[in-house]
Amino acid sequence: MILLKEGQKLIIELEGDRMIVTARPKSLTKALAGAAKGVYGKNAAEIDEYVRKEREEWPR
Repeated sequence: MILLKEGQKLIIELEGDRMIVTARPKSLTKALAGAAKGVYGKNAAEIDEYVRKEREEWPR
């Protein structure tokens, strides 16, 4: 059961023959903050190295 307020927005996802309905957070930015933590490195040095390698592959 979802408790909704009038005018509240929803997120609807389709997975096969299922429909998943959830209340949309007020701020997607806050809800997704940190979602990619660790993806590009565990510390500043690793992240800098990742970015440097990516930039080297850019066409010039």
